[in-house]
Amino acid sequence: MRSYTHYDEQLQFRGPVGLSAAVAMAAQRDHTTMSEFLRRTVLARLAEVGVPLQPNDGEASRRKVEEASSTA
Repeated sequence: MRSYTHYDEQLQFRGPVGLSAAVAMAAQRDHTTMSEFLRRTVLARLAEVGVPLQPNDGEASRRKVEEASSTA
């Protein structure tokens, strides 16, 4: 049985023509949903640029990111 995680924050953005189809194809190849593929991709990129955020850190991670951005 699959375990589901509830995420409270929602993001929305615009992208170039074809982005949705490309993400759908990549998610299918990765055997996951579009949402999970995008979540993992964004979390990986955040870590690469020095803003690590764990998937279920919730409020604690939000505060760390806000503190880091206010001191920058």
